Amino acid sequence: MNQTTTTIDLAKELQALEAHLERVIQSPEFTNLMKSGFCNPDFTLPDALMAVQQTAESYNEMMSIIEQYSDA
Repeated sequence: MNQTTTTIDLAKELQALEAHLERVIQSPEFTNLMKSGFCNPDFTLPDALMAVQQTAESYNEMMSIIEQYSDA
């Protein structure tokens, strides 16, 4: 597998994961579960979403730097 294929797949996977977490977080079922008190995780889905978003931002920054130096 070459680097281009891997990097494109990672970016797409992070975007898909972010979209999926947003859908789950906005669902009535998730809201009801959180309100019920039955689920009190140490890390919540919004925490996971933030981690995915930060990872995607860092990844995009890294790829931008790599691209700048590869063009030089």
